[in-house]
Amino acid sequence: RGVFMDIAQRRVSITNLYQVLLGREPDEAGLDNYITSTLTLGKIESVIRASDEYVARQRKVNFMGSVDAIGSDNKLLMGSCPTEERHVEELKRSGVKAILNLDDMPYVEYDFTWCEDYLQIPLSTENIFSTEDVERCLNFLYTNIRVNGYKTLVHSRDGLNRAPIMILMYLIGVAGLSFKESLGLVLHKQPQANPEVSKLINSGMLRYLKNYNDRVSDGLLKKTSESLQKISNGVYVGTSLTVSNCFQLSKENVKTIINFDTNPLSAAAATEHGFEITSLPISSEGTDDDLYKSLEIIIKTVKSSLREGKRVFLYSTDEIMVSLVSMAFLVDKGDSFDKAAGAIESTVPTILSTTVLKEWKLSR
Repeated sequence: RGVFMDIAQRRVSITNLYQVLLGREPDEAGLDNYITSTLTLGKIESVIRASDEYVARQRKVNFMGSVDAIGSDNKLLMGSCPTEERHVEELKRSGVKAILNLDDMPYVEYDFTWCEDYLQIPLSTENIFSTEDVERCLNFLYTNIRVNGYKTLVHSRDGLNRAPIMILMYLIGVAGLSFKESLGLVLHKQPQANPEVSKLINSGMLRYLKNYNDRVSDGLLKKTSESLQKISNGVYVGTSLTVSNCFQLSKENVKTIINFDTNPLSAAAATEHGFEITSLPISSEGTDDDLYKSLEIIIKTVKSSLREGKRVFLYSTDEIMVSLVSMAFLVDKGDSFDKAAGAIESTVPTILSTTVLKEWKLSR
């Protein structure tokens, strides 16, 4: 129970402890069903944390900005938050092109504008991760590692808890490894890691990850960039204005945001990037004539911006409205309804948008 005198001793102790537990894979009901001794998950985690004081001293010296490659293709990197310019330079030299930041700090303390894709999803060390947040993280990693072929860094504050947990989720949900294989790989690469496996085992997350892996195996996942999609030259659409989205829009030289959501746009990140914001709200409760007029105004505004050489981002939190406006713009440009529908990567069926737009086109 005391503080271990060296990292090697701590690594052996923790690894042996997990091996006792992981004689077989945990089932959906969790560890409690097959632990027959008085050894509990809580006791395991207390033993792991027993050396936190020592690890805290060591990681400040040795592990800030550390990077460990996970997997045979070395595309997935796990580390702590870069806190100095030399850490960022190390990432650049390592060939990192995408960063997933899991730190819950309200600001980013390093320059990330050099990388191709960046996403911050603040995860709490206290609470169970939501499947929505995990889905966004896995989609980001799948897109950048499997589709784009980018070397991708996953980091949290110290790289010892949240980052290892997310790496475990990727190895299970995308790579298809077992829980035991994934945990062994993470602990081998980063012996100081303290992943709270209860966040996986006792929350139904393993079942979700199995379902995610089925979608990967069946080819049902599409390339995603946080709901940001290019539908035409100079025109982008999306349902969120995260820091990551604003960063991507800025890199694409987008100048104008057209907000057709019914709520005012209150994204500080959008203001910081200096976007021109035009509000043209569309209400789903209005009449057909109101909708048709709104579509015409939005299309006219987009065309005007493009003529001025300004790239445009069409924004609403309503995915159906995003699909509708996107298709209206493409149909006005000369695309067929089928071609316009095929260009929209949306989980919402576009048949509703097609029906509405056919009536809109007849009314013009």
